[in-house]
Amino acid sequence: MQLLTDDLFQKNVLRNFPFALVLFETDWSGHSQIMEMILDKLEGAFGQRMAFFKTNVEMSENISHYFNVARVPTIILFRDGEPIDRISGIVAETDLSSRIQRTVSTHG
Repeated sequence: MQLLTDDLFQKNVLRNFPFALVLFETDWSGHSQIMEMILDKLEGAFGQRMAFFKTNVEMSENISHYFNVARVPTIILFRDGEPIDRISGIVAETDLSSRIQRTVSTHG
C-alpha cells in the first residue's frame, strides 16, 4: 500500500484511479496494524481493479478532517474520487473482501 500525504491524495485518489481504497490509520494503533495486514493480502487479490492506499491521520490532518475520520482504523472506498463506502474499526477479511468485490462489480 502506498502512503499518501495531503499533497498526493488529490492526485492519486481523486484523479488517477476509478476505484481506490484508503486506510486511515496511525502508527500506534494495534487495530490499524491488523487492518493493514488484512489489506495487504486483499491488495494481492484486487490490486488490478482497485488502488490501495494508506494515510496516517496525524501526518495528513487535512484529508482526515475533510472526510470526518474520527476513529482509526477507518477505510473509505472511492469511485471516481467520490467516497462510496466507509468502514470503521476492525472487520473480518472475508467481509472486507465481499465489500470490495461488491464495489468493483456493482460500480465497475
